[in-house]
Amino acid sequence: MAVKRGGDMAIIWLIVVLNRRITDAARGRTNRVLDTMALAKAAQLQRRIDANRASRLLAPAACTLGWFHWMRYHSLPDGSDTGELESALEWFGTAISVSARAPIPHEVRRVFTDGHLQQAQAATEILERMHHVDDQAALDHAIELLHTAVSDTPPEYPVLSAYLSHLGIALQTRFERTGSLDDLNAAVTACLKAVTMASADDTGRAAYMSNLSGALRSRFACTGNRTDLDESIINAQGAVDEASSTDPNIPAYHSNLGSALRIRFVLDSALDDLNAAVIAGQHAVSASSPNDPQIAVYLSTLSETLRTRFERTGGVADIRAAVDLSRAAVDVSTPGHPHFATSLSGLGLALRVRFEHTGALDDLNAAVTASRAAVEATPLGHSDRSDQLANLGIALRTRYERIGALGDLDEAVAASRRAVDETPSEHVDYADHQAKLGLALGLRFERKRDKADVDEAVTVNRAAVDATPPGHLNRASYLCGLSNALQMRYRHAGAMKDLDGAVTAINGAVDAARPDHPDLPRYLSALAGTLQSRFEKTGALEDLDAAVTANRTAVDGILPNHPHFAIHQYNLGVALRTRSETTGAAEDRREAALLWSRAAGSVSAPAASRLRAARACAQAIAELDGPAAAVVMYRAASELLRLLAWHGISDADRQYLLTNEAGSLAHDPAACAVTAGDLRQAIELLEQNRSVVWSQLLEARIDLTELELAHPDLASKLHRCRTVLDEPAHHDASPRLRAHAASRTGGIGIPIEDR
Repeated sequence: MAVKRGGDMAIIWLIVVLNRRITDAARGRTNRVLDTMALAKAAQLQRRIDANRASRLLAPAACTLGWFHWMRYHSLPDGSDTGELESALEWFGTAISVSARAPIPHEVRRVFTDGHLQQAQAATEILERMHHVDDQAALDHAIELLHTAVSDTPPEYPVLSAYLSHLGIALQTRFERTGSLDDLNAAVTACLKAVTMASADDTGRAAYMSNLSGALRSRFACTGNRTDLDESIINAQGAVDEASSTDPNIPAYHSNLGSALRIRFVLDSALDDLNAAVIAGQHAVSASSPNDPQIAVYLSTLSETLRTRFERTGGVADIRAAVDLSRAAVDVSTPGHPHFATSLSGLGLALRVRFEHTGALDDLNAAVTASRAAVEATPLGHSDRSDQLANLGIALRTRYERIGALGDLDEAVAASRRAVDETPSEHVDYADHQAKLGLALGLRFERKRDKADVDEAVTVNRAAVDATPPGHLNRASYLCGLSNALQMRYRHAGAMKDLDGAVTAINGAVDAARPDHPDLPRYLSALAGTLQSRFEKTGALEDLDAAVTANRTAVDGILPNHPHFAIHQYNLGVALRTRSETTGAAEDRREAALLWSRAAGSVSAPAASRLRAARACAQAIAELDGPAAAVVMYRAASELLRLLAWHGISDADRQYLLTNEAGSLAHDPAACAVTAGDLRQAIELLEQNRSVVWSQLLEARIDLTELELAHPDLASKLHRCRTVLDEPAHHDASPRLRAHAASRTGGIGIPIEDR
């Protein structure tokens, strides 16, 4: 019966077995270190010692493994022994780091005495530590060590490729923290040399190619040089193809390939690339072990790819899976994990995208919570913190657009501003953070009408455009942001140069976006707005026709369940109404009414957008078909009032929304009913709408204690008023209210029951 060996006894036994084989090989029986049994025993010893680096047997085990690979290096034919020398040097280095007197070959000891391997090992340890801390001085020191190791290593030493690849990783890491393009260029150069110098049988070649792919992909993101992206994909695919089945980095190779393919899809819109990116990401996740330190990265990367495919195809399963993967990334990283904050931020992005599909406020609230937690989990001074702040700003801005809470908008501006302030001006993400700040400032200008906000929005958006070269993935978005800011300022101050600048910028955005770009409907809608503004200034009908066409294309290019679909329909309706008013074409106004009716019924759209559309539709129907026909749409608008000013936002926000969006809704429906001769319905509508408005403005949660102390009679009247207003509208209204309503409709005092 076989004896089971565990713990130190198993390691000792494997050391003895391998040392016998090494001794036999030294005596000329080289097959003793070349056969499959020898490789299996060496692999067993490596697994056991890797699982317990604190073992007292680390030095003798490392020395044995070093000698094993050293003998294989001398026994194998030239050209097929490169990986063996690298492994021998790695294990000998481990042995002498534990025990300086470890028995290693004299020529190897001289290598270590020269210092380059020790320097490289010290640098590698620093880089490993960089996953957990953001120590710029330590990173600079690691780069210095690797530069020295590279310069001190003879060209014929195969380990030079590894040093170069590690140097490339270190330089790219520093680029990610500082945004220095010089570092990124140097990283590409070092990684390219590593791949070029490595022989075909170098066991590290796949890793070198994958590292080169990552550096090239980063440089493409900065410069937009298409050659970099194509070479990145070639090297990523090469890493996947050349990796041995036992390579522990296989998940990373697939994940890198998926990232590069996803970016090429964004450029070319080739669905085959996107599907291949999803498959690569799935391979990365399935090939990784639960304790892989990079598993959160693989999960998040696959989530991002599925989000992208959802935005292209609308496949609900993709966005559901993206959210689930992001949640899993958060779960496996846990607080304190180096990827915890980025996993939270990715979850926030996935939830926000799903909200944009479903309109589910729970998803949006959860997105804000996750994004805020990501910021809180990222220490001050960390290079990722500015990205987390920018993502939080987007989530808050989106929630403001949905429910209208000014606190969200102010916090969005603050978070976006901190993202800019915490990013070096030369960093690759600086322009993107400026553009996001510009969007938040523009929204706040529309709310508060503070000219300083719109002026700053123009400034930061223009800076983002100026810093972004033609062909860059984000240039179209930045141009659209600049156009919106300039148009806001034109509407505020009336300077024609702002309007001309807005038209030029948005034309540039439309020209820079490919026909199936997911943001093209937004650019077209913005273009239509600038053209319509110019028509209002100049009276040029061709501008108005072009505005209708641009708006129509925007509507055609967006999914009906998208929250912005209703907004685009409303904008097209406005352009058609303007043209109808100019040309007298009744069909334009009727189409506008139909578009507004559909927009009002869009459950995924913000309540303010739906209410705006319902009011416009009712007014158009009244003009086209008479007031009686408009009453139904006015009733629908009245129901939306409760959604517009819900109690989840502050009193000031409710008052703002009711004042700016409800408009004359309190009396217009009743006026239509009176004109149509339906006095019963007029009184009912008047009571219902005024009840909603007043009960929202004076809702019962307001504390009247101070008023009761100062003016008890007034407080008592207000309490009675609330009680009446809180009663639902119905046909059997009190005589007093009916009489009052009748007096408000022109003094008609005919009893309802006598009609």
